[in-house]
Formats: sequence, structure tokens, C-alpha cells
Amino acid sequence: MALARSALATGLSQKRIRQFVDASDFGIKVTVQEIGLMIELELGVLPSVNSYYGRAKTGQVYIKKAGKKYRNDVILLTKLAGIEPLDGPVIMEVDFYPPSNGRHDGDNILKSLWDSLEGYAYWNDDQIVRATVEKMDPIKGGRVDVRIVRARRIGIRWMMDL
Repeated sequence: MALARSALATGLSQKRIRQFVDASDFGIKVTVQEIGLMIELELGVLPSVNSYYGRAKTGQVYIKKAGKKYRNDVILLTKLAGIEPLDGPVIMEVDFYPPSNGRHDGDNILKSLWDSLEGYAYWNDDQIVRATVEKMDPIKGGRVDVRIVRARRIGIRWMMDL
């Protein structure tokens, strides 16, 4: 995938974006395509929910240091690419490439992924009307490919509005 036209329109060079991306602690590699109603992102593997969130003694849930770092990287990358949040209902498709053959739950990444993209790829995760995760074959370092598409209702089903 190529960087979005919107990223190039901001005057940022692909080299500058890649320099930032390659410096990420989580190995986030971003490729962004924003074609009207669809956003595509290629990200490194997210921290698990257990690494992303913690619970204080008071019972309050908070984002741990690893989660904040990942979220901040994703926020900066979406801003560098010039992505504007989608309005209305959206469908999210996730291709999850685990970093190894070990035990990796695809559903374990959804909540942290949703929270990392909230306000940057869409306004609020309650806009997500359908989400799918497909676990792919492992690749070195792992990867998460995300497609976010505007949705419209056809009968009782939500469909991609392309």
C-alpha cells in the first residue's frame, strides 16, 4: 500500500514519515490510504489488553505506559497522514498477523485498537456497527492491518458504503 494522497498533500515526505514510523518502540509500520469513505492502516502488533490497561486499587481502569505509548504513536501517525475521522456508522475489518505460532487471541486486540483510533479514524468507538478479526499466518514482528469503512444499513444488515 502507498501512503495516502492526503499525507503527501500536507507537505510531509514519505521519508520523514518513515523516519518517525521506524523509530516506534512497538515497530508500528503505517501505510495509510484514505479513499473517500475508507481508511486503511498497517500497524505493528498492539499491546495486549493486559499490557494496555491496568486497574488502580480504587478499581478505576487506566491506560498503562505501554498503552499510552502505542496510542500516542497511532495518534501522531494518523495526524501526519492527514486522516480525518469518519462520521456516522463504520465497519472495521482487522487482519491480525501474530508475531509467532504461540497463543495469540485475535479478540484481545480489539478494545485497545478501538481506543487507540478513537477521535482520529472515527469520533467514538460506538460508531463501530460491525467488526471482524481474521487471524492470519504468523509473520516476523507481527502486524495488524485495519480497514475502516463507512457503513449503511440495508434491511437489517450493515453494509460497506463504498
